[in-house]
Amino acid sequence: MLSLPETARAEAARLLQALPPAARIGIHAGGGREIKQWPEARFAEVAARMIADRHAVIVLTGAPGDRPQVDLVKRQLPTERVLDLCGRVDLVTLAAVLAEIDLLVTGDTGPMHLAHAVGTPVVAVFGPSDPARYAPRGTRDRLVRIDLPCSPCNRIRLPPTRCAGHTPDCLAGVDVAQVVHAIDNVLCERDQRDRRS
Repeated sequence: MLSLPETARAEAARLLQALPPAARIGIHAGGGREIKQWPEARFAEVAARMIADRHAVIVLTGAPGDRPQVDLVKRQLPTERVLDLCGRVDLVTLAAVLAEIDLLVTGDTGPMHLAHAVGTPVVAVFGPSDPARYAPRGTRDRLVRIDLPCSPCNRIRLPPTRCAGHTPDCLAGVDVAQVVHAIDNVLCERDQRDRRS
């Protein structure tokens, strides 16, 4: 487990204190590269379902370059249920925030690895990336992907021509229901553990 400085933990607590008491679901909508970008509208739908079904609050994360993706998600959600941290925190503070939330929904990204390192469950949407090499392996982490004859191609830096310029089939085939099911699975397991302890 990654050890975090007390200053970062205090800043994370300060940022999160404004949220109402509820399940805290992180959404990292930026894919880092176009070939790894699950559609922003689907991230937004997942977040909206978590708000509607679980009365969750959504913590949006991202670097300044992720602002377009974050804004597309944010516009679909009630402002009082959202904390937008895109471009507002450094990496250490982000790690401390991730340590305090219940779950992170993301693609194959750096924050996915950071959440895993601080012990926060991850629901990761994978497309062309090879999960055998890059997926988190925690018992509470969930990987969501579809099997195609060509995937995972792991051609991130030089995508196949037929996949360039649009969402590749291996990501387009991952639907919102699959991701919501994975989230529910993680949170239900957590609730069962809490009841037993």
